[in-house]
Amino acid sequence: MNCSKLVQYVLLLGTLCSVSVACRKETEGVVPAIVGKWQQQAYQYRIVYEVNGSKYDKTGTRTLAQGGIFEFKADGTATGRSRTYTYTQSGDRITLRYGTDTETGNVILTGDQLTLSGIDNMLEGLSEADKLKEARGWALEVNGTNGGNGVYTDINKATKAYEVYSVSVYQRVK
Repeated sequence: MNCSKLVQYVLLLGTLCSVSVACRKETEGVVPAIVGKWQQQAYQYRIVYEVNGSKYDKTGTRTLAQGGIFEFKADGTATGRSRTYTYTQSGDRITLRYGTDTETGNVILTGDQLTLSGIDNMLEGLSEADKLKEARGWALEVNGTNGGNGVYTDINKATKAYEVYSVSVYQRVK
């Protein structure tokens, strides 16, 4: 897994994702439900790949014992991972910016749980060889010492990789 992709992962998952989306201004005095402190509970990767002509679409989850804290503020800023970001939210879409990096994701709020799903294929623009390498690397990230297999059936034998999407799950800090 290359450093550039790891940075993208941290920005998207660890700091709660986003890429330019048209945004409307919130009505004065209305505080978005996302405002508050959130602790990461888990992350997932949905990986689409092929092994000898059979296509797999699998999602693996890694639960965290002590995930990082991310805070969304009412003024449109967010902090986490020792950085300050700006964000905009329109419906279930969120755009998060840090410097020149901009990413978009989907937001699902259910009670005190926040799920942020990346909408950008993390393999986009890579060579076929690099797509395979990255897909296997993300599978290894979820499965840890168990290797890339596990929920990702025979990914170590994959002959082609198509897509990787990231998801982070957070719990509201009270």
